[in-house]
Amino acid sequence: IVNMNNNIIQYNHRAAEMLGYSYEELSKTTFRDIVISEEHHQVGNIMQQLINGEQIQPYERTYIRKDGTTFPGEINAQLIRDSDGNPLHIQSIVRDISRRKQMEETTESFLEDMKALQEIHLELSSIRQLDKLYQQMIILAHERLGMERIALFRLDTDGADEYLVGTFGTDPDGVVRNEGYFRDRIYKDHWTLPIMK
Repeated sequence: IVNMNNNIIQYNHRAAEMLGYSYEELSKTTFRDIVISEEHHQVGNIMQQLINGEQIQPYERTYIRKDGTTFPGEINAQLIRDSDGNPLHIQSIVRDISRRKQMEETTESFLEDMKALQEIHLELSSIRQLDKLYQQMIILAHERLGMERIALFRLDTDGADEYLVGTFGTDPDGVVRNEGYFRDRIYKDHWTLPIMK
């Protein structure tokens, strides 16, 4: 519960725990201590909207823990008035939504990768020369998917032995290079065998 001067006047133990303070320490803080400075102006805007009688949908705020780390919070806020309709205080419920945000970012990243893969597939499907195809696979994976170190091998099964044969890859600096010189016999305990099963 926050008074009309934005000072915290009542809170539960979970709020103190979430912010990394002891229950007693939290009583000495204001919103300026627990909300990042870039969002301070928004606090006043929300209060004014509540005083004006506007219905506020749940909104997000970035909180600062005692140790300086931050986390995103979702707030449900409601203005409490006295019997004459005068504003008394604001009652807020804050949820730590770090996990939800992380999942949203992971999902967004996954969808971006899927879109990039689809675009890469369309570009590669028009290439008819095999060496050019190998080279473009490395270039596009490096540029569009952000893969710093990547190599493409082909499996040579001619003759009695099997070999991994290099095509193209990236060097330690991420520069695409021809690695056709690479040839590695696939022996009994070769690292590729579990992958190819």
